[in-house]
Amino acid sequence: NLLARNALAITEKSYENVLENKRLLGQRSYGGRSPKYEIIRMNAEVASRVPTVNEAQTRFDAATETLRKIIDVDLDSKIELTGDFQEKYTDFDYKTLVAAMYEYEPSLQSFSKTIESAEAKVKSKYASFLPTLSAFGSWSYRGGSNEHPFLNNDELDNYSLAGLKVSVPIWEGGEKEAQLSQAKADKEIVVLRKKQLGKNLLLELKKAYLEYQQYKANLAANIEAVNLAQESFQQSQEMFASGQISLTDLNDAELLLTNQRLNKEMTLFSINITLARIEKLITEEYDEREADKKL
Repeated sequence: NLLARNALAITEKSYENVLENKRLLGQRSYGGRSPKYEIIRMNAEVASRVPTVNEAQTRFDAATETLRKIIDVDLDSKIELTGDFQEKYTDFDYKTLVAAMYEYEPSLQSFSKTIESAEAKVKSKYASFLPTLSAFGSWSYRGGSNEHPFLNNDELDNYSLAGLKVSVPIWEGGEKEAQLSQAKADKEIVVLRKKQLGKNLLLELKKAYLEYQQYKANLAANIEAVNLAQESFQQSQEMFASGQISLTDLNDAELLLTNQRLNKEMTLFSINITLARIEKLITEEYDEREADKKL
């Protein structure tokens, strides 16, 4: 939505610039220095910018309605965007990004938990092959009779009984072996799936990282291009007013400025889209002020 808003602002500014060019042409016409065909050409230039502004307005309105639907805002409520794309972005360390991905990425973490569960199941099935040991014991007295039913303990003979019971699952060996094999197979499948997912995510992270670096380099060039185009347009207006350049040169300078501004906005948009892809892979919200702590 910021891209649509900024693109609209740029096209509106471009239209204002063309109107200013027309005003400069009018000043030259008073001095008899502008032929009629230049006036017609200037009017055509102004008219050609109107559809561009209208298209930008339509795209912005459509983006706003989409946003309204996403955030579930009433149709009568006004949506006003605040803020803008930042123009400075922190460098990432690729190795640190990779480490963060393996540590925090939700799908990988889910597979890790599943592997732990599968490993526990394998151990449980393996333990079922081991013998079961159980001990028992008792302590009692003897020596009483009907004639002397109430004798003290020291007048009776005591005896004890103890034993150890060993249970070996002989008849269940085949079934338990099959269960153990299945548990091992299940674990291996999960391990392989996690490994494949890790490769896919690593490739996605690498692509996003390289794109992010490239867009950052493009942004630096875009900023310089906009500054130079702005300076060139201002000089062109001065030179046109004094009759040193043609109307075509003036309009070309304005069009160059508009295109460079749009290119810069598209680069900023691409940087933020790529940054969102990186954030999703490391599952931590990126904040330049906390970059050193998180990355």
